[in-house]
Amino acid sequence: FRVKDKSLWIIGAGPDKTILVTKAGYGVFFDNCPEAGIRGVSITGGVRDTSGMATDAGIVVRGSRVTVENCWIRDNTQYPESLIVGIGGVMGREGAELYIMNNRITNNTWDGVALYRGATATIADNVIHQGRGAGVGVTWDATATVMRNQVSQFWKGIGSFGATRVICKNNVVFHCLGWGIIATVT
Repeated sequence: FRVKDKSLWIIGAGPDKTILVTKAGYGVFFDNCPEAGIRGVSITGGVRDTSGMATDAGIVVRGSRVTVENCWIRDNTQYPESLIVGIGGVMGREGAELYIMNNRITNNTWDGVALYRGATATIADNVIHQGRGAGVGVTWDATATVMRNQVSQFWKGIGSFGATRVICKNNVVFHCLGWGIIATVT
């Protein structure tokens, strides 16, 4: 599902009633959207692109201002065994401005939420559970406010890597294989 150059809201009847089975690496892709959002849907059934460089996720945002709320991003699990990276929950790429609130992001095969290359996000009141990679990963020069989330069963909990700026408060991070919360500097 690709939304390009539009201000558009996708509103479902609730994540148990409105289910998007994407069968794609970029499940719902917002590209150059001035004001968009998605609410009340499940996004599932993703299939990883064969390129290990792709930022595959249930929701991918580039150059757009997008609100993701009351969604269930789940079970995006199909990827070739030859690749280490799988499919994430929400990925913010170049120029993304994201508001990720009150979602369940569960049982995906990579990061729960990841921000790259100048993306900004407010990530609040989500359950981010079970995946590989980081529950929340902020990298390159991205910025984020991460608060009141429950993050569990990832390799890494919440991480700030490189030239990032992160405000992280009142999160519960548990049962991660590596570390809970980390900040590194370049």
